[in-house]
Amino acid sequence: MSHLMIERTSICDMIILFDVEAHEIEKIKILNHYVPSLYNNIYWGRVVNVVDHLNGAFIDVGLNENVFMPRNDLVRALKLPRSKSPLSQIVKGKPMLLGQISVDSYQGKSARLKSDIALTSLHFVLLPFSKGIKKSKKINIIHPVEAVLNDYFTQLDYHGGLILRSAIADVPSHMDLSSELEELIVEWQAIQQEIKLLNHAKCLYEADDEKRIIKSFMQKATIDTCTVTRLEDRDLLMTLGFKRLEIKIDTSHVSLIKKNAINIDRLLTENVWSQSNGLSFTLDELEAFTIIDVNSGHYQTTKKRQEAIVEMNLKISTSILDLIKKRNISGNILIDYIGHQTDYTDSFLKTLEQNIFTKDEDFTLVGVSSLGLLELTRKRTGASLVDLLSECISERDLIYWQLTKLYGELNYMAYETRTEKVTLCLSENLYIFIMNHHPFEDLPLKIIYEKDKRKNRLYSLKTL
Repeated sequence: MSHLMIERTSICDMIILFDVEAHEIEKIKILNHYVPSLYNNIYWGRVVNVVDHLNGAFIDVGLNENVFMPRNDLVRALKLPRSKSPLSQIVKGKPMLLGQISVDSYQGKSARLKSDIALTSLHFVLLPFSKGIKKSKKINIIHPVEAVLNDYFTQLDYHGGLILRSAIADVPSHMDLSSELEELIVEWQAIQQEIKLLNHAKCLYEADDEKRIIKSFMQKATIDTCTVTRLEDRDLLMTLGFKRLEIKIDTSHVSLIKKNAINIDRLLTENVWSQSNGLSFTLDELEAFTIIDVNSGHYQTTKKRQEAIVEMNLKISTSILDLIKKRNISGNILIDYIGHQTDYTDSFLKTLEQNIFTKDEDFTLVGVSSLGLLELTRKRTGASLVDLLSECISERDLIYWQLTKLYGELNYMAYETRTEKVTLCLSENLYIFIMNHHPFEDLPLKIIYEKDKRKNRLYSLKTL
C-alpha cells in the first residue's frame, strides 16, 4: 500500500511516497527553500550582458543571479541570422527571449538556459519549436493514440513536435491519453499568450511545482492514502482527484517522518545496501564521481558460473538504479560488478543499456574500463539529494537536513509541551547559519543560541 505524505518546515518541504507494507521510501522530493531547483523552469528573460569570450550571454530571468545562454541557443531564441561575427555585434540592445533551464546552478556555476522548450509528462514530451512525431526506440508496437495525433493537433491548433515516451508501450490500447496530451498543449498555449504583453522577466513554468510533483507520483504508482498537515494541501490533493476520506489531516505538530519512522537519514548517509537474497553493494558519492562496489555475499544459485554472475549483477542493478534515482545522483558513475572483465558479455551490457540504465533515465553507458569497471554517465541537471541538503557540497555537511530535523523537534516542543524557553547548543556551522538566516522565527519559543565547543555533535537542546 502506497501512502503519500506532505510535510512542511521553514527549511524544506517534503513530498514522500511510502510503501507501508515494505516500510520503504518509494519516491521522495525535497524542496529546499534556501536552494531552490531551477531545472526545466521556463523563463521570459532579458539579455543583459553579451560576453564574446564566453561565446554567450547572461540573461536576467528575475532571479538573484543571471543565467547563461550559449551562442547557438541565443541565436535561435532571438531568431538572428547565422553569422561568424562576435555576438556583441549581432545582438542589438537588450532584447527579451524565451528559454528553459537545461542545467541547474551547481557549485558556483551559473544555471544554463536553452532555446528549445520541452514540456514533459509520463507518456509525452511536447516540443513546440520542433516538427513531426517521434517515439522511443523501446516502443515496438503502434499504439492507437498515434493514429489520431495529427487530427488532435489540428483541433487544438498545435503546430509543434512530439515525442512518445517509452512508458506508452505499457499503456493498454483502450486507455485514452488525450487529456494528458491536451494538458501539455494548453499549458504551452498559455505561455505563448502571457509573453505577448510581458515586458519584464518572469518564470512562466515551474517544473518543481508541487502539483506537478504529486501528479508524477500518481502516474507511476497507485496511491491509496495521504497524510498532510495543512488544509491547503488537502485542497490541493482534492483538485488532483483524491477523495476527502482518502486524506488525513494531522494537526499534532509531531513530524510525519518521525511518526511513521521513515528513515531519511539512512537514505542520505548509508553506504552499504543489502538485498534479502544476500547480494549487496556499497555506494560512495564523491565530488567528482560515484563509485559502486557489488558483493555476492551468501547468494545461492544452481546456475553455472557465467550465468550466475550475470544473474547476480542484473538483480543488484535494479537496486542500484533505484538508489541513484532516489538520491538524484548524476555525473560519472563507476560500478565494480561481480566477476572479471571477461564476464561483461555483449548481451549483459545490452540488457543494462536497454532495460536498466536507459536513455529515458538520462544514462549513457560508456563501456568497461581496463580495470574492469563499468563506466556510466548520467546527465547532471542539478544537485543530488545529498548536495541539495548540504551548504558545503565538498564536505556533504547535510546542514539543511539537520536544520529540518531540528525544526521538527522545536515545533513539537512549542506546541505539544509547556516549554516556553529553550537553550540550543550548536556546532559552529549550524550556529553561523542560524544567526544569518533565522529559520525558527515562526515558532512561539524563546530560543537562546550557544556555540557548542564539542565537535562530536551538531546540536543539543536544554529546556528551561
